[in-house]
Amino acid sequence: MQIAAILALLGCCGLLGAQAEPHEHRGKIAPYSSKPPSLGLTSSEEGVLARGGSVQKQVRDGSGGRGFVVQDIAAPPQVVWDRILDFPHYPKMVPNLKKCSVYVSKNKSPQTLKVAMAVSVVGVSFTYYIDHKVYAGPKGTGVITWTLDYDRKSELDESVGYWHVAAHPSKPGWTR
Repeated sequence: MQIAAILALLGCCGLLGAQAEPHEHRGKIAPYSSKPPSLGLTSSEEGVLARGGSVQKQVRDGSGGRGFVVQDIAAPPQVVWDRILDFPHYPKMVPNLKKCSVYVSKNKSPQTLKVAMAVSVVGVSFTYYIDHKVYAGPKGTGVITWTLDYDRKSELDESVGYWHVAAHPSKPGWTR
């Protein structure tokens, strides 16, 4: 199953790295807020989604930008939410991801999940540490934002991202 509800996922990455010391910076890219996105889908884009496709958009943000993907999923929001948070099973769902483990879990609001991820691509392996903030809504809806865990040195220079899971506006039992 593809993991994508509103996938306003932006992974911005580069290489470097070693875990025991802090990362060499505290963030180069502004993290996402927990506010649900304003999609502004056109009727043409709604048609693409209705035919089972996905919509990709780029949004200008100061001198740079961000992108997002919207996809309709034939599963209720709770199922999609549970899959997104199923980090131990990511290596079975994400190509080239060899290891994924939660090393910190704090249940205060927002919930914090810190996750170590090890990737191997074309013989090059690297590990990075992600700090997820989970803003759970009712019935499996909500927002998850992430940045690098800047208290650990990752072999990625930067990573920020965002998941938004919502009930489909017109299809009961579906997620957008």
